[in-house]
Amino acid sequence: MKVGAYSQVVGSWSSASPREQPTAAGVRGHVVVGDTGEMAFNIRDAVMELERHAAEQGWDQAPRVYALVATSDLLEREPHLAEILGISQPVSEGDLTPVEQEPLPQEMEIDAALGRMAWPEAVTGCALVMEGLVAKDSNEMAGMEGVDGAADSARPDGEANGAAGQGRPATEEVRMVAGVLRDGERYSAVRMRAYDSEEHVLNGTDLVPNLTSALALTLEDDG
Repeated sequence: MKVGAYSQVVGSWSSASPREQPTAAGVRGHVVVGDTGEMAFNIRDAVMELERHAAEQGWDQAPRVYALVATSDLLEREPHLAEILGISQPVSEGDLTPVEQEPLPQEMEIDAALGRMAWPEAVTGCALVMEGLVAKDSNEMAGMEGVDGAADSARPDGEANGAAGQGRPATEEVRMVAGVLRDGERYSAVRMRAYDSEEHVLNGTDLVPNLTSALALTLEDDG
């Protein structure tokens, strides 16, 4: 099944809520189905599956937020999803399912929207997919050095980042997918629009530290 080919509304799970409002027991949204029909997600698998899902939808998309829910908990609350998602065997407690949330307010900046967000205890982690311009000398681009498929090696022509003086732009248009868990684990993926192919997707634990740190704050308990 293609990612996003089927979306199931999880009716008994309530959405992430502003911090000033009480949270409920779960998460409502659309389950993202992997292309194999299997739901054996860890944080890396979840992020990379979301990256492929976003790539299929194309560029110029609004930011999207996902709850990362333990698949075993999801199936306990919504057992009918097992057949829908093609799960016929017991799943590991570490398996994760991304559940897409309601769109973020368009009039609100990302950092402000994340600052108002809190998650119920049933959520193991969260992820964000967003596009933007990243300065080549920013923390995010610096974090892309030295990882598998790093920015310079990802370029088909093998040119280095520091070519702005040769007429190349000082920014990269990118799509970033960042995920974090309550235990502090994080993973991210970055696709440059100028090199829009799966083989050039950068991925690692600390590619977009500012974004993952902002997401981690949404998982903190204010109490």
